[in-house]
Amino acid sequence: MQNLADYLLGLDFPETQTRSFFEHKIYTLGDYRQTVEDIVNIFENNNLPKNVSAIMILQDAPLTLSMFLACIKYGIVPLLISTYTMDDLLDQAMTASDATILITDGSRDLSRFNNTLLIELKGNCAPGAFELKFTNSFNIESKFVDASEIAFFLMTSGSTGLPKIVVHVHEAMIFTTDVYAKDTLELSPDDIIYSAAKSSFGYGLANNLFFSFATGAPAVLFREDFSVELMFRYMEEYHPTVIFAIPSIYRMIISHLENNVADMKKLDSVRSYLSSGEKLSAELAKE
Repeated sequence: MQNLADYLLGLDFPETQTRSFFEHKIYTLGDYRQTVEDIVNIFENNNLPKNVSAIMILQDAPLTLSMFLACIKYGIVPLLISTYTMDDLLDQAMTASDATILITDGSRDLSRFNNTLLIELKGNCAPGAFELKFTNSFNIESKFVDASEIAFFLMTSGSTGLPKIVVHVHEAMIFTTDVYAKDTLELSPDDIIYSAAKSSFGYGLANNLFFSFATGAPAVLFREDFSVELMFRYMEEYHPTVIFAIPSIYRMIISHLENNVADMKKLDSVRSYLSSGEKLSAELAKE
């Protein structure tokens, strides 16, 4: 079985090809390959356990995606959750995923998890431009997860009840990128992806990471919360060709354009609008 991270990083694209736009900078496939390798080497040198799960509480950024891929490559099963996740939901996620590692940017007090390995991640995705700070014990027993099969976890939104942990295996996402991102959407290096959903949601993670790396289409990452005004600023700067959003956001965009007609020109680069997450009415689709 092929490791998902090896698959995404090992596809035959040029090292210099753009993978992400972030805060007015470009991050290439080579940047990601080197950073992931560096993180994995740090894991190895510190004898981090394998076949354990880790919860990542990080904002969208190239370094976040690098850490996610490094965990998968090394054999740690990551679960990326929103930085807005409340303490009770974090506790549920820790229990449900059996996580023994927490990876954060240091902006949140997690000292109550004193039996958990805390990894503080700082810097950016440029090779050599990041640092890892380890806190608490390394004596972590390997848990139930089998990293030869399980690649990563996702947390559901809880719209049908309590949030749940969903297991994803390596080959499933490889299949999805081939059948959906490549064959159906026909994404290519000529495209630029803009996802309103952040990477802490399954929708955003697929758009920003899996689909981007599998097809060579760079993604626009942003640290801020989504807003229509911010979206149009990025439309003007990066000229995305494929937009991933949900129906409520498309309604916001249409409402914005009614009062800001000049912004319509900023959408000239878009060839496809994708919708998910909730029911798309025929009326809204037509509009």
